[in-house]
Amino acid sequence: MVEFADAVPFVVGQVELPRISLFETHKSVYLDKGRRTLNGWIREDSLYGSWYGFHAGVWSYSDLEGKTYRTDGGRRHGEPVEWDYYAGYDFKIGENLPLVNYFRFTVRYMYYE
Repeated sequence: MVEFADAVPFVVGQVELPRISLFETHKSVYLDKGRRTLNGWIREDSLYGSWYGFHAGVWSYSDLEGKTYRTDGGRRHGEPVEWDYYAGYDFKIGENLPLVNYFRFTVRYMYYE
């Protein structure tokens, strides 16, 4: 997952504009909690947006070789296998602290489908 809490905000005048990012990645293996769960080509897609510390996004992975099955028994060829949704808030505590620049915390809700 890509996080942009430390990215420099895009400001026009006095207004910070929302940031929106779209990513697509192709991989030859899928790991879930450190275990190899699928050998074969997959595609990971993500859409992320942030504004004034608030962020939200969606992530999915698709089986490109049809090695996973739908609930009706058919094979998935390029269909999303998993969807993850998340939203939260990033904030910083302190400025120019000794030994560290600041502390950053994220409060996030995630839903896995």
